[in-house]
Amino acid sequence: VFALRDGRIAYVDFGSVAEISQTNKEAILDAVVEAMDQNFVQMAKYMSKLGFIAEGSDVRPIANAIEAMWEDAVGRDMQDFNFRTVTTQFSQLAYRYPIRVPERFALVIRTLLTQEGICLSLDPDFKLLAVAYPYVAQRLLRDPLYCDRLRQVLLKPVPEVRKPVFDFRRLFSLIFVAAAVAGSGPRALLEIGRTFADGVALCWRRPSLALELAQGVVRWARAKALFASNLAVGGLGRLWRFASGGGNAKAKT
Repeated sequence: VFALRDGRIAYVDFGSVAEISQTNKEAILDAVVEAMDQNFVQMAKYMSKLGFIAEGSDVRPIANAIEAMWEDAVGRDMQDFNFRTVTTQFSQLAYRYPIRVPERFALVIRTLLTQEGICLSLDPDFKLLAVAYPYVAQRLLRDPLYCDRLRQVLLKPVPEVRKPVFDFRRLFSLIFVAAAVAGSGPRALLEIGRTFADGVALCWRRPSLALELAQGVVRWARAKALFASNLAVGGLGRLWRFASGGGNAKAKT
């Protein structure tokens, strides 16, 4: 038991201990990002990589089931996210699909369920994401092991250009999650402000990362311009063919 500087009391329980490799940690982050982007097929592939889905299984029906589960658990209000509800629904999928929970993750899940249950008994208004998101954001923006993952989070490949472009939809998803779990009031604004400040500090520390993200924005604008240009040229071509065909038909008449 620890007495924190701000007057709170913290406890550490070493009853359930498991070690997760750095590769698995990064795969978990990738799966969460894909879930936020609502790319559940890719999320299921990462879950297969983590050992939750039997190797060689068709992930598409599993992805559809996970999407329905995710929308039911999170779609109403991000603040109402309940870890026990998600794990209960996920365990039901194991009866219909080749899903299993690896032992190392079973310990982690059991620990999270216990922690959430204790916190809810102490504070019925406890929100797991409201506590976890600031920590995750800090690790992503401050920890050297995860900072480079922002390239994967905020850049995505598109067919119009050779290099990946900035993904504004994923950025807005992150902002939406941050705003949803922060709630309202001065404390919420403070948390969002800290996250923004950490992002600015990261760009200052990693100018190459900032430059790559800026180049991604430029490529995004170029890709949109090319798409609009191709769309306009295609429309004009169809209009010309239609007009030419109509003129020939009129001449024959």
